[in-house]
Amino acid sequence: MKQELDGWGQPKQNKYETEVKKAKDKLGIGEKAVKYTKALIFWARHGFPTRSPEEVSRLYEICKRCEYNQNGTCDLCGCKTNESNIAVVNKIKMKTEICPKDKW
Repeated sequence: MKQELDGWGQPKQNKYETEVKKAKDKLGIGEKAVKYTKALIFWARHGFPTRSPEEVSRLYEICKRCEYNQNGTCDLCGCKTNESNIAVVNKIKMKTEICPKDKW
């Protein structure tokens, strides 16, 4: 089977392989800070909506089982995910936030 090449003559990677490679590279502290700041601004612009404690628990169960969750931090977006009801330390509590893998 012939390997498909990209526009640069390099072997094409499928989307999953690319995401896994990026996840393994992990986000640097600067990238995490930028993403977190953007999330806070977006949340503030929408009036600081939050999820109920029950919804937070349900979504956290999904995060806990995710392959990208590393000790309470998402390797794809760099956000903290936990059961805290304090939104500024828990992405799940902010109603404006979504999972980067569309799991919730």
